[in-house]
Amino acid sequence: MILVGRYRSPFARRVAISLRCLGIAYEHRPVTAWTHLAEVRGLNPVGRIPALVLDSGEVLFDSSAILDYLDHRVGAARALVPMEEPRRHEVLRIVDPALVAPAAYPRLAALAARCDALPAFAETLPVGGVDQANPALPTGS
Repeated sequence: MILVGRYRSPFARRVAISLRCLGIAYEHRPVTAWTHLAEVRGLNPVGRIPALVLDSGEVLFDSSAILDYLDHRVGAARALVPMEEPRRHEVLRIVDPALVAPAAYPRLAALAARCDALPAFAETLPVGGVDQANPALPTGS
């Protein structure tokens, strides 16, 4: 598998972290649409990253779609997001806003603390903003 996108993107980063958590090997191609638009559009007609090139050559894009694929690939017992409702929706309700609303971290952490489907989520939120060190993050660009 090849993950296309820089780790500075929260969307590429969440895919990379999930791949590592699931123990799935991948190659990283750190390109952006800003500098490699033709290459990115060759993978994703919308021209956005991340994209995940599967070993079959098929390309998935949009981090949510990629994560859904990864969860189904590893099965319910290892999936990072529960596959059954209402637990699935409960987790997504916490995780998805965290991608686009860093200011909401304290409120999301409080909600996550009450969510038995995602007990450790509050510990994964960066303290003080997105630039804080997080041991789960891959190194590199």
